Amino acid sequence: MNIKAIILLSIIVSLAQRANCRGRWKLLWRDEFKRLDKNKWSHMTGDGCEFGICGWGNNEHQYYTKSKRNAYVEAGRLILKARKETGSNLRSLQKFCEKRCGSDRGCKNKCQGVQISSARLRSLNKFSISPGYKGYDAIKITVKVKVMPGEGIWPAIWMLPDSGNNSCSGCGKYGIWAQSGEIDIFEAVNNMEEAIGTIHYGGSWPENLSWGSKVSITPKQWSKISLIWRKDSIEWYLNSNLFHRVHSGRGTRNGWFSSSRKAATYSPFDEKFHLLLNVAVGGGLTGNVPMERALSTLESSSKTMHIDYIRVYGLKE
Repeated sequence: MNIKAIILLSIIVSLAQRANCRGRWKLLWRDEFKRLDKNKWSHMTGDGCEFGICGWGNNEHQYYTKSKRNAYVEAGRLILKARKETGSNLRSLQKFCEKRCGSDRGCKNKCQGVQISSARLRSLNKFSISPGYKGYDAIKITVKVKVMPGEGIWPAIWMLPDSGNNSCSGCGKYGIWAQSGEIDIFEAVNNMEEAIGTIHYGGSWPENLSWGSKVSITPKQWSKISLIWRKDSIEWYLNSNLFHRVHSGRGTRNGWFSSSRKAATYSPFDEKFHLLLNVAVGGGLTGNVPMERALSTLESSSKTMHIDYIRVYGLKE
């Protein structure tokens, strides 16, 4: 074979490899939960008051901790658990709350009412993504999840924009929540018979907007939820079946948008977002189940969200 033929063959092989890669999803990041990996996740603690959103902005009752009673890996699955604390565990939770209050006496007094512990993890400063990441036009996030029913229980797998402002939760390039957006990959509440996929966008609260949809699931059984995110659209799938789709308004209000003066064609979903995993108790999506009824739910058993895996893929189109 002469030199020209060799060069031509190498070009053909290279183009074929590019074409093959361009049409296939490539695994970019994953957690199979062999352990709770501190290189991938960090704990968020407290009740949101340090961000100026006590009750996490939703009238929630739980106090997030770093305890292994609330977040742990078992048999290759991540388990996040909301618990009603009693006895020495209750006192430990209240002491943890008081320690975080520092010298704030008002904050310490509120700690006496803390009774429910839970867990909230995030990948901020460890993993964030958006379309365009490493040249990939589309991003797919797939989770395998199972949730236990209970009145007032609110598990979620979701995303918030990255922010350099550590004192603000939900802030990003385009401003405070929801100017900079929020993507809810999976939420369920109460009887856990529906999975919910939603985006939050538009203006800052109370001028924020949401765009969501529901699909039936079976509590206590595994569901595979996938989100496919392109610069101009986001889609949700349950077990490979499409159940929700949203699109950019491309600078108009006929679709998602941000009211920020900095906003561009695909804002706010043109910036990197990180992952969050949590089990809340109470809050607006549950119908604002009061503390007493939530405690009654947790008296029978702690309520959990199980995650088998989270996998993130990219596609070049």
